[in-house]
Amino acid sequence: MARPDTTGSTRKILLYGDVDLNIIDGSAVWLVSMAEALSRTGSEVCVLLKTHVSKTRLLDRIADMPGVEIAPTWRKRGHRGAAAPNRSPAHGPA
Repeated sequence: MARPDTTGSTRKILLYGDVDLNIIDGSAVWLVSMAEALSRTGSEVCVLLKTHVSKTRLLDRIADMPGVEIAPTWRKRGHRGAAAPNRSPAHGPA
């Protein structure tokens, strides 16, 4: 559950890294760990994905965490395979 800051509003964080979460390396682990840590501060964290994720091993760690949203990568209109908003790839197709 997100906690309000001292002004009474909830801190909202957009987290992005130039990271492909299909490749498990230090930068991918860092991105997921940052989402975990920031969510534990009571912030609402939106993780913007760089690419479509087919291997959800890392995303599964944060997919159901309170205050964490996983936002798919966005493509220009008309490009094949554009992702639907507000769906976690770990939860299957929209």
